[in-house]
Order: sequence, then structure tokens, then C-alpha cells
Amino acid sequence: HLLASSDWKMHHAAIMAMSQLGEYMLERIDSDVLNILKQVQLFASNPNPRIRYACCHLLGQFADDLQPDFQEQHKDIYFATILPLLNDPVPRVVAHALASLTNFLENATKDQIGANFSFIYERIMFWLANGIGYVKEACLSVLSALCEGSGDLFFPVYDQTMIAIFQVFAQAKSKVQKQMR
Repeated sequence: HLLASSDWKMHHAAIMAMSQLGEYMLERIDSDVLNILKQVQLFASNPNPRIRYACCHLLGQFADDLQPDFQEQHKDIYFATILPLLNDPVPRVVAHALASLTNFLENATKDQIGANFSFIYERIMFWLANGIGYVKEACLSVLSALCEGSGDLFFPVYDQTMIAIFQVFAQAKSKVQKQMR
């Protein structure tokens, strides 16, 4: 009923509440997971960044709580929902989409990542070069998970990645960037 409301606060509350369900669901309740993911997919393009943020949160929670079955059974709808959010104009949404990807990729196989590897890698490198501090931090985390999960898909971009990482570290000299270092 909250999702049917016209009030964005109700949508936010509903999505955040659903994000907590993952730890109590058994993956054999696949239709429930799929129904929730379809609802989230509808709200992931909402004009309100708080709603988009909540969608990232739910996807990340489900990727963590329901792994590894979630990655195998729901990778298509997951990627269809999360990947567009890597182009979001709001840095907090981008950072949370990257965090969600970290949760997903930490429990994904090379086969589950393969079709989306290039797009994910390109967006990480873009935000690593152009993002603000906490977006860059999220990039480093997801880059680690992508490297580990993608196996030999990562070999061709290894040198480029190392150069970019060392550039980030060289530029991270302020007290605010201590966490990133």
C-alpha cells in the first residue's frame, strides 16, 4: 500500500523496509524475491534521489543476504536495475550503486559478471577519475570485487587500472582523504 501512495516518503519507507526482508527470506521463495525486484526496478528511475538511493540499498542488501543464489537467479534484473544508476547525476546515489555492486560482485562468478564487465569497468574508471571523495572510495571497493570475481577478464585492463589507482593515491593527500588512502 505504501508503494501505491503518491508521497515519496511512503515509497522510501516501503523500499527500505523491504530491504530488510532479505535476511529473513529463503531463496526458495523465488517468486517473492522476483516480485520485490520488479517493484524496485520501477522505482529505480524515480525523479527523487532518495528513492533511487533506497533502490540501491535494497539491491545491495539482497545481493549480500541472499548470496550466492541471488547472483545466479536474479543477475539479469539486478544488472538491468543497478547499471543505469551508475550514470546518476547525484553522487550519493552513484556511491550507493557502487556499494551495491560490491555486495553483488563479492559473491558472483566470472560467468555472472562477464556480459557486464566492460560497462562496469568503464563506469568505475570514469568515477575514479571524476568522482568526489566518497564516490572514489566506493570505486576502489567495487574495483577490488570486480578484479577478484572476473578472473582473467581483468588481465587486459590490469596495467590501466594500476596507473589509475596510483594516480588516485598520489592525489589523496588531504586529511579528508585519509580514509581513501
